[in-house]
Amino acid sequence: MAKETKFIQVGPQEVQTTIDEWQSFGWELLGAPQEIKTQDVQRYAGQSSDLSTSYYKTKKGKHYVKITFQRDKEMTNYQELVILEKTYNEAKDFQSPFRAVEPEYNNRDKKNFPVFFMILSIVGFIISLAVWEEGAGFFWLPVGVIFTIVTIVKIIKRNKQRNEYQEEFNAEMESYRRSEENYPAERKVYEEAVRKAEEALSRAKSLVG
Repeated sequence: MAKETKFIQVGPQEVQTTIDEWQSFGWELLGAPQEIKTQDVQRYAGQSSDLSTSYYKTKKGKHYVKITFQRDKEMTNYQELVILEKTYNEAKDFQSPFRAVEPEYNNRDKKNFPVFFMILSIVGFIISLAVWEEGAGFFWLPVGVIFTIVTIVKIIKRNKQRNEYQEEFNAEMESYRRSEENYPAERKVYEEAVRKAEEALSRAKSLVG
């Protein structure tokens, strides 16, 4: 009698669901599920500069259950069960499509308009003109020039950042629009896959009895 064997590793919480699932396709549980736990492993990661302390990284051990199934290749409806199992597995690979969140325009963290420097440069020029005849304009004029240059530089940087942010936002919006356009079709494909998986599983259960 020809038999085939399958080994599956699952989390402890998935054991019964997995057994029920595969028994639906004619697989029989072979022996008791084996719970496997591996120990944490420490690996050397280096030493302090004065060589007084050694550092280690801990790799967490695994905790899973190994389940062994066996199926008779000469059982009734074997060929159809194989096809149904393949259909079921392929359909289960489809993931529910992710619906993107519309990006929100938020430029608050970018550079604000340099109002302070602009005001100071204007004030500097006004005062320099007002006091020029009194001989004090030589101080305020350079102040106004310096703050004007600083203002221009800050405005250029601010506009550059705003433009860069706008380009990033436009790219995000375009990606979002494409995602929204594709979502209905992707959702339809996913729902069709779910339907096929359910039909395959139901049909297999009816054949196994």
